[in-house]
Amino acid sequence: MSFSDDINKFKTKVKGGAARVVKLTVAKLAESITLKTPVGDPSGWKPAKNGKIYYPKGYVGGTARANWQYGNGYIPQSFLQEQDKSGSRTIARIVSELNSLEPFTVHYITNNTPYIIALEDGHSKQAPAGMVKS
Repeated sequence: MSFSDDINKFKTKVKGGAARVVKLTVAKLAESITLKTPVGDPSGWKPAKNGKIYYPKGYVGGTARANWQYGNGYIPQSFLQEQDKSGSRTIARIVSELNSLEPFTVHYITNNTPYIIALEDGHSKQAPAGMVKS
């Protein structure tokens, strides 16, 4: 075996190890952020002046939690018309997307829910310190 072959073998080993570390790190971050994301609970919402709590017809909580998305070298731009109260489907989706992970690129976990900044800024009592910065 030549020196060049040794270097290529070492390079392959390092890349594989780096990929495993990055995959585990991104998966754990995605899980943590997803599970910290509040799920709308109308029972905790402030009532209007008439004492009633108003929310959209057919409201189901979990939209913000379902919208965490992973991008490998790109920032996802879509808004998902989904709900995931438990976060399990969202986490499973992100973990499955990590199979195409390249370790030496930029990895993004993003959320395009229109009110995600308000949630991150403590709008919800469930996550007063936000999900990402906490």
